Amino acid sequence: GEVRADFVKTSTGYGTAGATVEDIRLMRRHAPPHVQVKAAGGVRTLDALLAVREAGATRCGATATAVILDEARRRFGA
Repeated sequence: GEVRADFVKTSTGYGTAGATVEDIRLMRRHAPPHVQVKAAGGVRTLDALLAVREAGATRCGATATAVILDEARRRFGA
């Protein structure tokens, strides 16, 4: 059938494992191009964020947002 979702999400973010690069790749491969993929849970570092982004995530839910932003400022400049 027809998919009318705007995005799909790896999990609630409250599970034990969180989003993996493999999860994101699988969801990106099977979701229509217009559907965004959100990585939820387990993204706690800038490297983890960049990895899920590279895998196809267009959204990311992270409780470590401040840590990730600080790391990005240090790495890439303000």
